[in-house]
Amino acid sequence: MLPEPRHHHAGAIVGDNVYVIGGLNSRRTLTGRPRPLASCLCYQLGERQWTQLPDLQVPRAYHGCAAVQGTLFAVGGRDKRGRLLDSIECWEPSSQRWRVITEPLSLGRMGAAVAASGKVVCVAGGVARTDDGRLWLLADVDCYDLQARRWYRGPRLPWPVCLGSLVSTGSGVLVHVGGLSLCSEGAAGGAPVDKVPVAGGAIFGKAFQQPDPGAAVDARAFRSRSDVLFWDPSSADGRWKSLCPLPEPRHGSGAAVCMNGTITQ
Repeated sequence: MLPEPRHHHAGAIVGDNVYVIGGLNSRRTLTGRPRPLASCLCYQLGERQWTQLPDLQVPRAYHGCAAVQGTLFAVGGRDKRGRLLDSIECWEPSSQRWRVITEPLSLGRMGAAVAASGKVVCVAGGVARTDDGRLWLLADVDCYDLQARRWYRGPRLPWPVCLGSLVSTGSGVLVHVGGLSLCSEGAAGGAPVDKVPVAGGAIFGKAFQQPDPGAAVDARAFRSRSDVLFWDPSSADGRWKSLCPLPEPRHGSGAAVCMNGTITQ
């Protein structure tokens, strides 16, 4: 088990090491005082033990993480003041420290699905806050080319969604699984909301609140999705396409690709 309980962290696997990055302490959340963590852990499969890694420069939760050739990238999230983060931190085993890369996201973003396709880190969907303070569910897909050190826009998801899972197959095909969206879809690029439910029944907005199961929030009803989508960056088509849906809708869950190419959630 983990040395300490946590949720809404991010994780990645590099070789025989399992990394757990940031998140929220479960005990503080239960007392109504959720506070993002900077602490990071590594589970060594061979040694069967947890070790402590250097802390993130910025404590974060509801963020994403991807691994590229042994380097970890912690993307976006929410800090201890409730601000949505546009920063990306990377950790290399050789340096044993986290550093902020100089090319941030175009805007602060939490609840996005993050994965790497080759040497490109892809960030799909999520929640952003505009200059007027409004929250938006996003359908945008932004891609960071590590070699060129620049961002470019990938094909948008068919609908605005957050808290989905994104995985990459061995061939670099990206698969987006589940997520949370509005019952009535917004515009192609995004949909405005006042508060966003997150897994476990909490509402992210001006404060954390506990809604009734299935309740509408601010006259907008949310729903978990069962959709499974894929995008092949090497294809000339450049669109997200549908795969077999999940047996039941879900959001805020994890997904992984097994050695035989099977996606598990």
